[in-house]
Amino acid sequence: MLKTLSIFMVFGSILFAQIPNGNFEQWTSDGPVEWATPNNPVLPQVVTKSTTSFEGSFAARGEVTRVMPQLLLAPFMQSGEDASGFSFAQRPVKMTGNYIFSPVQGDRLSISVSFYKNGEAVGIGAFAFNNASPNYTAFEIPIQYLTAETPDTCIINVNIIGPVQGNDYHEGSFFIVDNFQLSNSPTDVKEEVLAPEKFELTQNFPNPFNPSTVINFSLPESGDVNLSVFNSLGEKVVELVNGVMEAGNHKVEFNAANLPSGIYFYKISSGSFNSIKKMVLLK
Repeated sequence: MLKTLSIFMVFGSILFAQIPNGNFEQWTSDGPVEWATPNNPVLPQVVTKSTTSFEGSFAARGEVTRVMPQLLLAPFMQSGEDASGFSFAQRPVKMTGNYIFSPVQGDRLSISVSFYKNGEAVGIGAFAFNNASPNYTAFEIPIQYLTAETPDTCIINVNIIGPVQGNDYHEGSFFIVDNFQLSNSPTDVKEEVLAPEKFELTQNFPNPFNPSTVINFSLPESGDVNLSVFNSLGEKVVELVNGVMEAGNHKVEFNAANLPSGIYFYKISSGSFNSIKKMVLLK
């Protein structure tokens, strides 16, 4: 069961909003409390507790690990014990934190934060870079809002992606992260409302996943949309969307509880736009 916590502390003119276990002090045998990871009891853990903390006693460490002779598993962390995020009803302007990063062959550290209202995207912020940082470095991710609505959910994702694609990462790349916070600047900060400028299908998260993952896509105009999932033989296993959808940013959950582990592909079609991406179900 997802636990929610919203604590607000005023320091001068800035309001800091607490992320559940955003300082990674609380752990279980599965990983950090309030965070979903690919850790599995029968495989080597890829997200572990680190005593190399920026603040407090612990931080979270993730490393690309060879879990089988032919399988590398990249670390990811997503807020919420079931990766569904946490309840949040504010419009912060940035997310901050601290990281150490040791990339192999150009791998990148990706950190994103997204806000939703009734399952529809409200605001987003993200960065990805491949510069080595042997000592703690502060990061700040500005948040851009897509609508004027107040969100009800926040999802934070941290993972290692490859230099070209999301899954061409290399064994040994690792990160350590700590002290995640969301903050609101004074009320005179102007928030920009954006609309999608192009069709886009993004990489599902988490990936690999078990048994659920989330697929996001953007539509610059209304129209017929088909979003389907195929197995490695090219056979359609499920149709997630088939009908007219409004322009905007959309989020669809795919639950593969009844499917075997393996590589799957998801394809979106809308007018002349077609896009396919790969995902891995690991049970």
